[in-house]
Amino acid sequence: MKNILLVFACFLVSMQCMAVSEKGVTGKITKILSSSVSRNPYNTESEGAFYIYIDGLPSACGTTQKRVVIGSNHPLFATVTSVALMAYSTELEVVLAYLESCTVHANSWDFSYMYIQK
Repeated sequence: MKNILLVFACFLVSMQCMAVSEKGVTGKITKILSSSVSRNPYNTESEGAFYIYIDGLPSACGTTQKRVVIGSNHPLFATVTSVALMAYSTELEVVLAYLESCTVHANSWDFSYMYIQK
């Protein structure tokens, strides 16, 4: 029983250490890119990805890419892509929050939330 409690305590500590912080940026969307996550080799079963470039976004995960990505399996994918395209075409500012992790794509911040700044 003592070993089980020790393993559980270690698990809780490791989960806390693995928590990813969230950051945000306000600005205009400067570019939008849509593609599959794995383009080479070509695979129609691959997850889709929607990349949002915005003024003031820092480079992601040690790369030169200043973008946030949302995968097509995200529950808000359709909403986020619609809002981003509308904000881009009307040049409205958005508040874009991202996680300081690059799990969907190795050179892009992971999407957290977005809203239009009026």
